[in-house]
Amino acid sequence: LFQFLQERNLTLRARYLQEIRKVLVESLSRKDRILPSELSIHPKIVEEIFRVWEKPMVDLFATFQNKKLPIYVSPMPDPQALREDALSMSWENLNAYAYPPTAILGKVLEKILTSHCQVILIAPLWPAQAWFQDLLRLSVKHPLRLPGWEKMLKQTGKNLFHTNPGHLRLHAWMLRSSSPDHREFLER
Repeated sequence: LFQFLQERNLTLRARYLQEIRKVLVESLSRKDRILPSELSIHPKIVEEIFRVWEKPMVDLFATFQNKKLPIYVSPMPDPQALREDALSMSWENLNAYAYPPTAILGKVLEKILTSHCQVILIAPLWPAQAWFQDLLRLSVKHPLRLPGWEKMLKQTGKNLFHTNPGHLRLHAWMLRSSSPDHREFLER
């Protein structure tokens, strides 16, 4: 391999691909299976969230197929995306929308805690999770419960829907890394 590369004046670099990027491979091999990381919230629900609160600048965990805003950050290479891999970029002074896979919620909340930003985060109301205290600590408004519509969560690029979206207890959370509104929210 090295001889082949050297003869053609090519270089080889090792690069870590996050678990989330395996979604493409899984979706090709399991056409009838819903992948939790590729669920997209019905656009009418997201529009209502943006109507109640302000419309953010960027969608942090999206693909071209499921983006909710014109500017988005993709977990995989995408020439139309602002950036690749939201967790590796700066969130300073960012006003964003995020519906990340539940498995990385702890990392997302840590990123918000260490950045001066505002994020509308879609996350479940699961008080027993280790990350839930950080979610409350960052909240500045009462969360909006998402309706458990039968077709609320759709698999990106497929006509597959989550079978029980109400079970997830999804909410929209308005989060800020530093705000005097935290104390007021927690007291309410």
